[in-house]
Amino acid sequence: MSIRSTEAIPVYLDTLQLNALQFQHEQVSHSIQEKSRHLLTFDFVITGNQEYHDVTSHLYGQTFDVKVPSHDLHFKGTIHNYSTSVPKLTTEEDTVNVHLELMEIQE
Repeated sequence: MSIRSTEAIPVYLDTLQLNALQFQHEQVSHSIQEKSRHLLTFDFVITGNQEYHDVTSHLYGQTFDVKVPSHDLHFKGTIHNYSTSVPKLTTEEDTVNVHLELMEIQE
């Protein structure tokens, strides 16, 4: 099952709220024997140097309690892929585009 949305969707990594754009949810498995896992793919925008510092510092944790209340999703996940536009944060109004993919951890 795959879900896509072009509207902003709140995604929580622990207590950090991100407003996910281009949100996509998939169930994936790499083999027949492997239980399928959640894979979230989305973009979000960081505004200003302080928010950039706060968000990227949190992402260094790499493993999170992931919640997407609007889609009734809750799982332990880790960063599968992460990229940003080149940060040129000279004012608090400057923005950075972030792409993030989170994969469920099998417990």
